[in-house]
Amino acid sequence: MNLSLSEVLQVPDAGIVAVVGAGGKTALILALSQEAQCRGCSCLITTTTKMSRDQISPLKVLLEVPMLVDKSVDNSVENWDGKSICVWASACEIGKLRGILPTEIDALYQTYPQLLMFVESDGARGCWVKAPADWEPVVPVTSYITLGVLNVKALGYRLDSAIVHRAEQVTKLLNKAPDERLEMPDLLDLATHAEGIFRQTYGRRILVFTGGETLTGMQQELLVHYFRHSVCQSAYAIERFVILGRKEASFTVLAVETNKLSPCG
Repeated sequence: MNLSLSEVLQVPDAGIVAVVGAGGKTALILALSQEAQCRGCSCLITTTTKMSRDQISPLKVLLEVPMLVDKSVDNSVENWDGKSICVWASACEIGKLRGILPTEIDALYQTYPQLLMFVESDGARGCWVKAPADWEPVVPVTSYITLGVLNVKALGYRLDSAIVHRAEQVTKLLNKAPDERLEMPDLLDLATHAEGIFRQTYGRRILVFTGGETLTGMQQELLVHYFRHSVCQSAYAIERFVILGRKEASFTVLAVETNKLSPCG
């Protein structure tokens, strides 16, 4: 049986899904929200950082406070019909939507437990990999699941700002110089290290590698092999590892590995 993207990533019909890391977070949220809408879920997209307006166009934006924007919008979630996919933001800036406090997202879910909310909880400025700063990521504490995203397209590239966000944190975490190249074990280290992408996250954790269409079958198997060996020493209970390929706006599941040592494995 072919599983949907939501089934592979174990996305619920209601709850908070936080998405952290780099290299495809918004595209993944959009794909999952569209699947959720087809299932009849009341699906809301928001962020605790900032989100590009271009990436979420033409979705309707619900603003927490009235602001001057380039098109008419509702001023609160209360005006939303719950059927269309909408984006909830606190304000609109030039080309960006400013996020909501995580405590407000937690409070909204307590008031409307039937909601499925996707929360982009980390910034990456379009880079493929990252390590968080001291204040990152910003994840609601009642998150049901956290998806940690990294992009395998970064493999073989030097650890500079062209492909790495927070390059200073990344090189320190990996104990590498900026002119060194990113290798497969490094990707797993960015996910399993105590200061990696899952720091300060809540709920069940699933590691998602995007850009899998650039890998050979042997490389996919090697990534799975590294996951099996690194997850046992991980600072976090990572429940599942998934490699996704992408063609235009569509994602394809290329590999899935479950951590049998996790409570949900």
